[in-house]
Amino acid sequence: MAVLSTVEDHICMKNGNNTVRLSSQEVIDCDANSYGCSGGYVNKVLQFGRNKGFILDECMEYNGK
Repeated sequence: MAVLSTVEDHICMKNGNNTVRLSSQEVIDCDANSYGCSGGYVNKVLQFGRNKGFILDECMEYNGK
């Protein structure tokens, strides 16, 4: 998910190059506005992250569904 990669890059830059991997599965499963694996809207995913925060990929790994 491209929008999560952008957020990861911003976190990395602010935290002195400490990389993170955010959970795309969380967005697919939990963000009703993202249309799951069928795509969605960048601004809606960002708003979801602002409202609820994103979790790390290790907490909810991608399973492809």
